[in-house]
Amino acid sequence: MRDAGVWIELTNLVIPGINDDMEMIRHMCQWIAGNGLSEAPLHFSRFFPRYKMQHLPPTPIHILEQAQQIAYDEGLKNVYLGNV
Repeated sequence: MRDAGVWIELTNLVIPGINDDMEMIRHMCQWIAGNGLSEAPLHFSRFFPRYKMQHLPPTPIHILEQAQQIAYDEGLKNVYLGNV
């Protein structure tokens, strides 16, 4: 993508009980790496309850840290945590 002049960044808002399953995150990271995007920045963002999702808790920081470690283990190079 770099040679084509295209910049890609990926962001995943991690919501407790919705998409915080570590196997799902591992599968996503494998897909990203397997499709040539291992150097694309990946951001795991912390969820905070608002509007129609006020019944859910904020994402625990340790969940984001686990997701980050999985991403590194799967070969992703640039993994960041947001809203921490």
